[in-house]
Amino acid sequence: MPNGDALIDCRGVTVRFGGVTAISNLSLSIREGEILGIAGPNGAGKTTLFNVISGHVKPVAGEVLFAGERISGLPPHKIFQRGVARTFQLADVITEQSFYANVLVGAHFAKDRGLRGMFRFGAGSYVAADTAAERYGLGNRLGIRGGTASLFERKMIMLASAMAHKPSVLLLDEPVGGLSEEESDTLLEHVQRIAAEGTTVVVIEHVMRVLTSVAQRLVILNRGELLFDGAADDAREDKKLQELYFGSTAEV
Repeated sequence: MPNGDALIDCRGVTVRFGGVTAISNLSLSIREGEILGIAGPNGAGKTTLFNVISGHVKPVAGEVLFAGERISGLPPHKIFQRGVARTFQLADVITEQSFYANVLVGAHFAKDRGLRGMFRFGAGSYVAADTAAERYGLGNRLGIRGGTASLFERKMIMLASAMAHKPSVLLLDEPVGGLSEEESDTLLEHVQRIAAEGTTVVVIEHVMRVLTSVAQRLVILNRGELLFDGAADDAREDKKLQELYFGSTAEV
């Protein structure tokens, strides 16, 4: 269960792309140990928020703190090494490399090895990759080329790579998009287990039913601003909120 302490603190974050404001003066705390769901229509700023937290986009105003340390402005690999891992909407893998090599990359680059050690894989990286691959159901396909992976397998490769170095925070951007119901359930079971073992998890999803099934707290963004922040059950029961921002037939 979350202990109430803010592990990630976004303070007055603003992001602009040309003349378009993607996030406007957003303040949001992500508490240690929680599963936080982030929802909102297309263009609400959900993925942009992930990009700011993970260092792929620099805000024009405001800051992001991780465990009390300012991380906004750091390059993505430095933020990753501090313990913030993420997956992406597009489940890309290194197509010419094996499943195992894809997982190994996440385990290896979790530590700052400098230029001389960048491509020298140590024993610890192999152990971490072995453990993650087995944990996420890839153990019998490790030698298969990444380009042959199904969508579900690509998503599991990304999850294993992200979790190989045991991050403090895991950011999941539409993790079940395109998956069957059975595949979605399997992936979400992993997400719940990850959270139960102490990793803070933040999930972006369009399907409210998915978010309310796993998230303890729900944040809804609209046009880059915070619209709702509260218990997932409260959002699910708020009919006006559903009709206004998810449509009267929204899946809940």
